[in-house]
Amino acid sequence: MAGRVIFAGLICSLPAFLFTPRYAVAQAGFEGAVSMTMQANGTTIPVDYEIKGHKARIEMQTTLRTNVILIDLDAGTQTILIPELKAYAVHTGTATTGMSAGATPTLTDLGTSETVAGHLCENYKLESVKYSGTACMTREFGDNPLAEALNGPLGGAMSGDEALKKAGMPLKMKLAFKQGKREGETAAVEVTKVAPGPLSDAQFAVPDGWKKLSGLPGMP
Repeated sequence: MAGRVIFAGLICSLPAFLFTPRYAVAQAGFEGAVSMTMQANGTTIPVDYEIKGHKARIEMQTTLRTNVILIDLDAGTQTILIPELKAYAVHTGTATTGMSAGATPTLTDLGTSETVAGHLCENYKLESVKYSGTACMTREFGDNPLAEALNGPLGGAMSGDEALKKAGMPLKMKLAFKQGKREGETAAVEVTKVAPGPLSDAQFAVPDGWKKLSGLPGMP
């Protein structure tokens, strides 16, 4: 029973824009760590990504705990680590982001730049039928390695348009929603550190000796 309670609390604490199967797909050309803050629904959450090939590790700091999720795109799994129990749970299946193809934004270069997290980026305007916003993009790391790493409204904005991917990595992004259930709401992400470099495979694996949980709420 204790396992069910802790797992349910963990799932409830995850931002809706993260807990879907597509939230951490990496571009093959980038390996390293990216730290950022995300703001949605009036909450600010520090998030650390580690990306290696088609795997990613996400750590989110909440008021209750540090949540750790391991992503394996090739296997189509998301593994939630539960340190309190030295246990883990595997989530599979599909989920929608609520961002239809019609929400793909147009991208307009604003002709201005700024420095975010020590990296120069170019400002762009984003406009779609469902939202409008801005993004500051850098080409320093090639095509956007986070184009598929964020899901929900932020991920939908980045993954739906090839021009937006080619503009580079978004170091700062703000969206305002114009219709649907989120009309009037805003969401934002700002990168605080980018650290390219090799990562250990152990960062993307369940620690030895941890037990697998099954039959818990929210799992198939």
